[in-house]
Amino acid sequence: MKFKDEKDGKFIYKKTYQTDESLFFDEIGKYGQGIVSLCNDKSIKLYDNAEAIADISIKYNNFFVNNSNKDGKYIFEYKVDDNIGRLYGYYKIKNGVKRKEFMYIHLQKRKVEVDYRNKDSFLIIPNKIINNNINKIDKKQFNRLCKRITILRKKYMLIKLSNMLKKIKRIYRK
Repeated sequence: MKFKDEKDGKFIYKKTYQTDESLFFDEIGKYGQGIVSLCNDKSIKLYDNAEAIADISIKYNNFFVNNSNKDGKYIFEYKVDDNIGRLYGYYKIKNGVKRKEFMYIHLQKRKVEVDYRNKDSFLIIPNKIINNNINKIDKKQFNRLCKRITILRKKYMLIKLSNMLKKIKRIYRK
């Protein structure tokens, strides 16, 4: 399969580079026209478990996982146990902190400050990767590591404003 293959008689890859609109061609794709739908049409097997991916929302400074919004804010820990690297996401519950394992984390074009020394154990907190000097992440540690105030990211607001201006220009050109 090639990304230039047809879908419904159209070469949809052309639209992805001929429009200002974000089409997410490399993922599911807007209107079901991304690389995933091309693979499905050609019976090419894909790993399809959204729960295994920590797809971080671009909207906020804190980490919110797009497919787990009910969980609230997250922080992440990477560590090697018995020669196997594991990525854990932690989020608060009423009486403590819950841990969930992920396959990978998608930080959505964030600028991340990297300040760690041990490649086998580190924490990923909003906009930083730091040394992991914590034995167990509890509610107190979680609160210390996670930003208390959730604000919209400046980058997100600029993207939204830019997209809105492009739409207005398209409307007035017609």
